[in-house]
Amino acid sequence: SIRTRIQKNINLLSLVGKYHQLSKFFYNISRLERAINMENIALTQPTKDSDDINLSVSVLATTFRRPDAAGARK
Repeated sequence: SIRTRIQKNINLLSLVGKYHQLSKFFYNISRLERAINMENIALTQPTKDSDDINLSVSVLATTFRRPDAAGARK
């Protein structure tokens, strides 16, 4: 019998950027081949930097992936 092991990594991310930059980041994450859970998303008060308004976001990202075929046969 062959058992598949799923590798899991958990990271707490802190992001700062304009609204559209942050939304593009989350969109691009959703397009990746591996499964990624984005949980506990927290937006803080916007800050003004010259003429731009920046948002700070913290998010817990959990990634899952299967090992390559060579690593799966143990």
